[in-house]
Order: sequence, then structure tokens, then C-alpha cells
Amino acid sequence: MAIFAAMDAAELKQYFSSRELPTEIRIAPHMVVTNVPEFLRISFICIDMWEKDVEKCPSWVRLQLLKDALEQ
Repeated sequence: MAIFAAMDAAELKQYFSSRELPTEIRIAPHMVVTNVPEFLRISFICIDMWEKDVEKCPSWVRLQLLKDALEQ
């Protein structure tokens, strides 16, 4: 797994809203996002509902994987 520079949910929202996003992207060898806008929408809902440390939220981890994939 990649090592992530910590970004909070607001920073991630800003990051993704400031980029042109593909419709589909592979974020890990075993994960393909087939609808990026819907993936982002659902991921941020899950993060908003998460009550523990955000860095332990599976949706936050997947958003970090998406960010990493976009930067490669």
C-alpha cells in the first residue's frame, strides 16, 4: 500500500473538485472505479458518517488510492 500524505476530507474535496476526472480508473490491482463521480459522492458520505479516526475509514483510504492513481 502506498504511503499517503495526510489530507482531511475538506482538502480531498477541494483536490478532486479542482481536477478533471476520468469516468473509470484502476486505483489498485484489485480495484477499478467504474463511475468516479458516484464513487466520490458515496465515499464522502461515508467519511462524514465515520465517527472514529478518519485515517482508519475505508472510504478515506480508497480516496487516497484514487488520488495516488490520478497522480501517476
